[in-house]
Parts: sequence; structure tokens; C-alpha cells
Amino acid sequence: MLRTAFLIGLVATTVLTSAARAQAPTAYNLSTEGFITGTIQEVQQNDLCRVSRDGSCNRCDCCDGTTLCQGVHIVLKTGARKLDVYVAPWWFVNQSEFTFEAGQQVVVLGSRVQLPMGTLMLAREITVAGDTYRLRDVTGRPVWVQRFTN
Repeated sequence: MLRTAFLIGLVATTVLTSAARAQAPTAYNLSTEGFITGTIQEVQQNDLCRVSRDGSCNRCDCCDGTTLCQGVHIVLKTGARKLDVYVAPWWFVNQSEFTFEAGQQVVVLGSRVQLPMGTLMLAREITVAGDTYRLRDVTGRPVWVQRFTN
């Protein structure tokens, strides 16, 4: 019985570690890191791909090319411009009980990356309503990956 429980735990840990690695954006660049302040226009929970008009899956590079933009994004309005901010995988945001709503003022510390579809910011920290949500460490490594690999 104990051996069975151990094997089940081992398999679950392996699956979760693989899922976390697959969802880890790897394009964080410290040289493009900076702060941006704005208002949340929209909160998006993207599925595995964005389906184009012809029904095909449009793959993008925002989440390392394998997860196809899966996760929570916020569309941030800064003056007259809008910026897509990648927050984290949906399961991490839900598990951490982070809350984002349209209309909230936020300060984002993150790395801007250029993609074929435009600019994306990979968030390291998001401050909203006095709460700071830490999403990456000082090197840009996602904390959701660290939970499974440490």
C-alpha cells in the first residue's frame, strides 16, 4: 500500500514538473526589463492556440513556442497605446488566487519581447491595489517552474 502511494506521488510529481516546464516562457530578457503603469482593459485566459479565420491554429512565440500563448494575459492601456502582458499559466494564477479586473490601475515590472504579432511584456511583478504579485525571480525565471524543480 505504501509503495503504491509512493509510485502515484512520483508519477504525479513527474507529470506536474513536465507541465510546468512546458508552460514556462523562456524569452525573458533582463536587458529589456522596465516598469510600466496603466489600466487593465481586458483580462484574457488563452487556450492552446488562437484559431484563425480558416480554422487553423496560429502558433506564436510568447510562451516558448510550445505552449502557444497558453495562460493569462492582461491588455494594459498606457495613454493611447495598448500592451499585451503575459502574466502566468492559468493554473498558477488560479492557485495563487491572483485577481485582475478591467479598470484596475497596475504597475508591471517586466521584459518586453518582440514577436511577429507585436510587442509582448512578460511580467515579473504586478502591483495592483497595493498587492504585489511576484511571478518571476530576479533572473526572470518563472516561480511556477521553481515550485516543481526545487
